Formats: sequence, C-alpha cells, structure tokens
Amino acid sequence: MTQLDEPVALTAPTLGRVRNVDAALARHGERVNQYVLALRMGDPLADAFAIDCQKIGKGRGLQMLDEAISTGVVPDDAPDSLRALMAQVEEVPFWADMEQIDLGAAAYSRHAREAGIALGTASLVSGYSNAAATAPLAVTMRFRDQAKLRALETSMWVFATARPGGLHRDGVGFARTVRVRMIHAFVRRHILEHIEWDVDDLGIPINQADLAFTVVEFSMLPIRAMQRLGVHFNAAEIAGMYAMWRYMGYLIGVEDQVLTTNQAEAERLEDLQHIVAPPPDQYCRDFVTALLDDVLAMDLENASGLLGIVGRRNGRQLLHGLARNFVGDEIADGLGIEDTRWKHLPFLTKPVMGISSRITARVPALQERQMRKNLAEVDFVLSETAESLGVSHDLVDQAAGHPSSR
Repeated sequence: MTQLDEPVALTAPTLGRVRNVDAALARHGERVNQYVLALRMGDPLADAFAIDCQKIGKGRGLQMLDEAISTGVVPDDAPDSLRALMAQVEEVPFWADMEQIDLGAAAYSRHAREAGIALGTASLVSGYSNAAATAPLAVTMRFRDQAKLRALETSMWVFATARPGGLHRDGVGFARTVRVRMIHAFVRRHILEHIEWDVDDLGIPINQADLAFTVVEFSMLPIRAMQRLGVHFNAAEIAGMYAMWRYMGYLIGVEDQVLTTNQAEAERLEDLQHIVAPPPDQYCRDFVTALLDDVLAMDLENASGLLGIVGRRNGRQLLHGLARNFVGDEIADGLGIEDTRWKHLPFLTKPVMGISSRITARVPALQERQMRKNLAEVDFVLSETAESLGVSHDLVDQAAGHPSSR
C-alpha cells in the first residue's frame, strides 16, 4: 500500500467499533468514509420483505420466496417487497459474464478439497478476528452452541455456488444465495427488535461493510491460501473466480459502492478492515476453538488418503499451523491459535502441488475429471455429515431455534 499525499477527513459519523481513523485515512482516503457509512447500512430490499414476513407469517413468506425462485413467478398475494427483491436478483448486471463465472467456478471447484481447508483455516478464521463483525453470532449463540451445524450449512452454500452452473438462474447456488440473504435479514430484524444492541457502537447487524468483507472471505482469502499450498491458477481463472464471488455478492445484497470486483480491491478492503476493526474478544477465540478443534479436526479424521492419515494423528496441530500461516502471527496470536511446526507445511507442499496442478492445467480432460472427483467427494462428505447430524433442512432458517426461524 502507498500512503496518500493528501488524506481526506472523516466526514461520516463514526462508530465505537472503528479504530485508528487517522491511520486508515492516510492509507485509504475516501474509502474510509464509504466503509464507515456502510457499517450503518443493512439490506433495504431484503429487510423490507423480512418486515412483511412478520405480518403474513414467516412460513408463508418463505413459501412465497421459494415459489418465486423455483418458478420465476411471484405469487399473486405476495407483498410488493418480495416483487422488488425478486426484480433485483432477476436482473443480471451488465458486468456478469456467465461464461467467465463458470470458468472461475470450475477452477475453484477443481480444487474443492484445498478450498475446503482454506475456507476453514483462512477465511473463517480471518472473519472471526473482528469482534464487531462476530457480534451477531455471539448474541445469538449461533456458532458456540451449533458449530458443526453452522459449518455444514456454510459449506453446503459455498460448494453449491462455486461450481459450473451454480449461479445460473436455475442453479442451486443461486437459490441458496438468495435464501442466505433472507437469513441475514431475519437475523438482523431479530437482533434489532429483541436483543440489546448498540447501533452507534457496532453499526447495523450484518451490515454492508461486513457483508462486503464476506465476499473477500470467499474469494481472495481462499485463493491466496490455495496458492500458498501450491495450487496454480492462470490469470483467466483468477479473474473468473473474482467474477463469480462478485456476482454472489450482488445476489446476497452487497451494494456496488462496497462490493469488491478484483484482487486489488479485495486486498485494499482486507487492509482497511484490519486497521479499523476492533481486536478479537473471548467470543472470537471461542468460535475459532470450536471451528478448529471441534469441527475441522473431526472432518480431517474422516478424510480419505494421506490427509486422513495425518488428520487422525496430528489434525489439531495441522489446523492450527495452517491457520497461523494463512492469517499471520498477529491475528493468530489474538485468536489464541497455537504456533505449531505444521505452519511450515505450505513451503513443502507448494513445489509438489505446483507441478501437479500445472500438468493438470495442460490437459482439459484431467481438469474435468479432477473437478468431478473433488466435487463428488465434497458432496459425499457433506451428505454424510448432514445425515449424522440429523439435518433435513436445506439451510439454517428452517432449523428449529435459530433466530431467523422465529
């Protein structure tokens, strides 16, 4: 990052969660004002439908949503808020090139196993380093009490999205993304109406700034982690992956002014958030402990091949080491992540995996076979996990006891 010659002033009303304003302004200028304003913004279209669902009954409202998604026709008795929401998601932005998005989805899902590891040890861990962004989970007790379930649902959504055709209008990823958007809206309403929440300190729950960083969590952070492990992507594949997650961000309700479009913008948002975000608190550390020790370690034990052998012997140490490598010592120390020798593993895997992925990249048939194999393994693991947990619902809002189901 280069320092700006003339830092702008902070004109947006600040919040308690925003730290190091002068340093942020010197580094990012006007973007700081956009970020701070976004902390006070929800999702007007989804929020309006969530309010109407309180009037017509949440069950009926979700039935209308599902019907509109599956048939493309909004029920006659649906509120205008649902019509407005569906009109927005039905409109494909001029910049959304489905061929490019599918190219990115194929590259991402071709390395689904590595992506799964990266999502757990880089994306989610980095997200949990921000105490304010994690606060909605803390006040609803969503992760601490149901870590395995929430990790399952996140994975089901991500890998429905990140596969060729996933974000097409008739794709499962499209449907789940719109549903996740409404989950956010329901949780937002529940927190603001039923839980003590200081908007001037924390901003709106699941606000635009935190949603924008979620796009970074699923794009830049896992891509970077996979590259550290040795996965090779060409320039077109990288552009396609960012296009895929940009379109996901659009569907999930992220406003254009904060939605990242490429690696450079994602890196700037990551840097800005790390400057201004509050440090991790005990809830954050509890979340990461649950994720690494209770969820991912068990998944490693059940993995096939060499990964499973290592997981059964050193799973916890491996996960802590990888997380420290991917997020850096400062974040790792704040989250209580252990400093294990496994943090050096990417230095060993990079040459081998780099050669392997470059060879595969030269043979389209091998790419297709690898993608199908890895997606089949991911689908099998998710199905087995869902069965073991007795999960029959598609996503979290149908789970008993979740704020969005109330």
